[in-house]
Amino acid sequence: MQRRKKKNMAEILKFVFGIIIFLPIFLVAMDIVDKIDECESNVDCPKSYIINWDKNYVHKCINNRCEWIKIIRRR
Repeated sequence: MQRRKKKNMAEILKFVFGIIIFLPIFLVAMDIVDKIDECESNVDCPKSYIINWDKNYVHKCINNRCEWIKIIRRR
């Protein structure tokens, strides 16, 4: 019985330590993603270096957020 308790306690501690390690990393990543999308004009939005994406989509600043907008071309 004593061994079983120690094993369960060890598993719980591993889980708690895992949460303590990965939760701050996740929260920092979410904060960075929110700051990247902020803009005041179209110039503040990032440019794509993938050639095929530039043909049909462009970043535009809409409501102070960078959004991917599809370009509609008329023939």
